[in-house]
This record gives sequence, C-alpha cells and structure tokens, in this order.
Amino acid sequence: MKKLLSILVAICFSITLFAQTIVSTEPANKNVILEEFTGTNCQYCPDGHKVAQGIMANNPERAWAVNIHQGGFSGNNPNYKTVWGNALAAQYGINSYPAATVNRGASWSPDRSSWVSWANTILNQPSCLNVAAEGTLDWTARKLTLLVEIYYTGDAEQSTNYLNVAMLQNEILGPQSGASTYYPEMLVGSQYRHQHMLRDFITGQWGVEVTPTTTGSFKSFTFEYDIPLHFNNVYVNLSNVKFLVYVAENHKTIITGSEAKITNINECYTINATVLQGGTISPSGYSFYPPGACPEYTFIPNPGFEVRYVNIDDENIGIPEGNKYTFSPLDKDHTIRAVFRHSTDIEDVDDIAISIAPNPITDQLLVTGMYDHLEIFGITGRIFATAQNQPSVDVSHLAQGIYFVKIELNGQTTTFKVVK
Repeated sequence: MKKLLSILVAICFSITLFAQTIVSTEPANKNVILEEFTGTNCQYCPDGHKVAQGIMANNPERAWAVNIHQGGFSGNNPNYKTVWGNALAAQYGINSYPAATVNRGASWSPDRSSWVSWANTILNQPSCLNVAAEGTLDWTARKLTLLVEIYYTGDAEQSTNYLNVAMLQNEILGPQSGASTYYPEMLVGSQYRHQHMLRDFITGQWGVEVTPTTTGSFKSFTFEYDIPLHFNNVYVNLSNVKFLVYVAENHKTIITGSEAKITNINECYTINATVLQGGTISPSGYSFYPPGACPEYTFIPNPGFEVRYVNIDDENIGIPEGNKYTFSPLDKDHTIRAVFRHSTDIEDVDDIAISIAPNPITDQLLVTGMYDHLEIFGITGRIFATAQNQPSVDVSHLAQGIYFVKIELNGQTTTFKVVK
C-alpha cells in the first residue's frame, strides 16, 4: 500500500532563500528518462535493454532507463507487469516491441538506433527547471520517506506540471527470450538479470500537480511510501531498488528528471522459506534478520513423508543433518525451500526426485521437485499446457480423458500418465 503522507509546498521568488535546499538553482540542460516497453517473451527486447544501458553508461547521472513490462510479449510467469503500463503504451498506440519513448515526447519508436539520437538531442536542450530528491529507506519497516524539491529556472510552457516518483528494481532474475543471442552477458545460468524494472508509480499514473511553474518558483514535496514484499508474487528486494523523480508538462512530455539519493537505515535481510506439500518448515514465509544473524530452519515431514532435499537460493544442498539448517552470518537475502517425498509417487530423473499429484487430476496439477520444463499432452501428441519450474499447473481447461505429463530436468526426461 502506498500513501501520500504530506505535501509541503513552498513558493518563493528569491534565490537567496534556497541556499540550504537540495535542488540546484542554476540553469541546466534536460536529463533523459527513457521508458522502454518490453517483455520476457520478446525475442529482440534484450537488444533494446543493451541499447538503453549504453545510453545510461555514456551519460552517467544524466540518463535513466525505465523498463516497463507490458503488452502481449510480457508474459505471466513470472508477471512483471504493473497497473500503469497499459495506459502509458495506449497513448502512443505501441504495437511493436521493444519500443521506447525518450522523455515521452510526441512519438515512440521500435528503432533502437533512434533512441540514441533522441537522447542526445534532449541532453543538449535547456531545461526550465531542476528537480532533486533525497530520503531514507527503513528496511525493517520497509518504508520510504522522500523529500523532492523543484526549482524553476525559467517559465514552463504549461501553467500546471506533474511530478512523478517511480520505484525501479535491478537484478531480478527470470526468463527472457533472446537473451543468449542479444545480451548474453546478462545471463546467470539460464536466468536473465532484469534491470531498472518499473515496480510502481508512487505518485499514481500521471503524477501530482505542480503549480505555479514560472521562473523562481520553488516546490517541496514529502512522501511516505510502504514498500510491499512483492508485486504479482515477484519479490521486492530492498537492496536493489532505486527511485526516479521527473517532472512532466503533461502526460506526453517529460521536462527533466533525476535519481533520488537514498540512505538506508535499520538494514536487514530477508529469508523466504517455502514448501510445496508433504511437510512444513519453521519458521515459514518471510522472516527478517539483522546483518550477521545466523537463523536456524527446521524441516518437519508429515506422516508417511521424509525430506528429499533442501534448496538454498535454488541450489540443492541435499538433506541437512537432523532436518535442520543454519545459515552462515547473513550478508544478503536468501530463499530456502524444503522438498518432501512420499514413497508411492516418486520417480527419479537423473537422481532428482519429481512427484506429481493428484491423480486423477482436478483443477491444479501439483509438482514436487525442481524441473526445467513440463508439457501436458494428449494421446494424439497435442500439447495442452507447458510450464517452467512452477509448483502448480492449471489444468481446469482439460476435458476428461487420458493425458501424459513429460518433465525435463538437466536434459533428462520422465513421463507420467494421468487421468482426468
């Protein structure tokens, strides 16, 4: 949940009054906000990411990319979309990906080479205002407190402008089509390192009003924002978030922007503990610990089950002694997942346990164990569903009959026969 706690607005016309503020009162050129429309199923999108990253690298503290997962190529597993992306794309009629706007402007382009020229043009244009932000991020409370200041060094074209505050996240590991071809340096194993992904607009779809917008006007806004644990089941790692502030003339023209300077307080690390079925883990869910803590986790099988293996950060560590695991002194976030097995429904794939349930299937097929790819197909060979390492697969749409579930892991496959 987000909340606009307070908006403190100061209006002054004497430069001498602003000596202690965080925003510069000296005229400056515009900075670049490149909003890239992208998706995990878009083959050429990694090339767009690379171009945008190059613009940022060539213009440090002058240019920022915002990756907006939106449209038919954005995918749902995982779901990186926001509630804001469709409206941004709709005002341009975007229908080809990757696409980008540079300071929004009058048009968009799928031509990556034009992004560079547009950015260079804007960087050389004078801005009528400067905007700066600084704040604190309380990790324990997951709360941002942000001060934003705007100073007009000239007259804006519109009498009302709009302040936008965006939360972005780096280093989100997930799937991405075309990564090995167009941006292989962003791969960690088979996972792609998604950068500057838009997670939320703290100020809503189009921002909060700023007025007046004449030379010498000064504005000060204070925001408080509660950062959720996740959006669409994608975790928000506080180590990797950043905040951009930018001021727009209207919905389609960004004047300039900058990145907020954030001080972290009460730093802590998060461990997300999960199981699929067949037992419990204690503690479970999200837990928060100070740096250097060594938390212990216990795995408790249900009657008739036993611990098959435990994953730490998606790495199989086998069966911990005494069904307990103690972390080394924490210096980052972790995930821990316990996988249990039942002797009646286990098949091994290259010595890795995979189980499915129930059989007959109903609305959901549950899969215990790690895997790379799953296909459900009928007796004619027609594929009805696919999944990549999901603990459950929706099969509610399947008609009654006989089906086969093929599961692949590390190049090895096994096939189950199921009935609905």
